[in-house]
Amino acid sequence: PNNFSFIAAPGYMLKGGDFILDADQSTEVERLSVDLHYIHFPLNMEYYLGNKFLISTGPEFSYLIKARGKNNLGSFDDIISYNRFEVAGAASAFFRIRPKLALGISYSHGLTPTRLIRFSGPNGENWGESREFNRYLGVVGRVWFGS
Repeated sequence: PNNFSFIAAPGYMLKGGDFILDADQSTEVERLSVDLHYIHFPLNMEYYLGNKFLISTGPEFSYLIKARGKNNLGSFDDIISYNRFEVAGAASAFFRIRPKLALGISYSHGLTPTRLIRFSGPNGENWGESREFNRYLGVVGRVWFGS
């Protein structure tokens, strides 16, 4: 039997996170929530371990279509400060509950930064930079159609 297969599963993915900013070490902290909306295209190689288990790994390609931030002052569009394209590596493991239905866990980590943040002092001196990367751990359901 052929235990290997390849799968392409395009779709939509919502990523993002919550941040607490305290740039000037004051008692007033800014809370920031960011939603990143992607067209998502994973390309995975799958290996079947018998009839019940399968593992999957491969690259994920994503294109940012919307970035929405929300802080203490309100909501705002923020797509300009993010990289539009993202490449990530992913791995998943699935257990078949029924012949055409599986439940699994998936982890993905960005290989390209979603954005670059530069820090500078009060006189414009360079204090360094930080790169942000998307990553996620999630529960995934899978349904097979056809015969």
